[in-house]
Amino acid sequence: MKRILCATACVVMTACGGGGGGSESGVVVTPDNVDTLVASRTSTSGGPSSSEQDANFGRLLNDYRLASGVGAVQFDSRLNRAAQKHTEDMVKRGYFSHRSPEGTDVGQRVRAEGYDYSFVAENIAWRQQSDAEVFKDWQNSPSHDRAMKDGRAEDFGLGVAGTGNDVKWTLIVGAEK
Repeated sequence: MKRILCATACVVMTACGGGGGGSESGVVVTPDNVDTLVASRTSTSGGPSSSEQDANFGRLLNDYRLASGVGAVQFDSRLNRAAQKHTEDMVKRGYFSHRSPEGTDVGQRVRAEGYDYSFVAENIAWRQQSDAEVFKDWQNSPSHDRAMKDGRAEDFGLGVAGTGNDVKWTLIVGAEK
């Protein structure tokens, strides 16, 4: 059953990287309950998100969530489209951020795909060569790990785009109202 969560007075962790260089961090209070998280690392290959990759990542994520005492999440095509479109946009336009150059954030992106969320969190990463590598990097980052294990999440979508040193990843987890 979908949980209705009060989205007012929720603390949002932001650690958004600019064009792939340094990063800034801070804490923001928002009524939309949007957690935004970032990781970056070096690797050499990647490709478009596929149903096989989504299934593999889903198994990694759900095994980890269940071992951590939280429920499994289900693949959601709307979250997947939002994640994939954002990832492709970052590669095409050469930026690395939770916000597009126009300021569009994860909440706006998932709503545009028809996902009316009560909770949403986003992890982005740069340069990992496999879903296992990006998953491990997110596990090793406390803020990314919290997003993957957040008990409010019921659904997920994964985006990956780029090649060589410009492979970018987006994970969105969420719950509908």
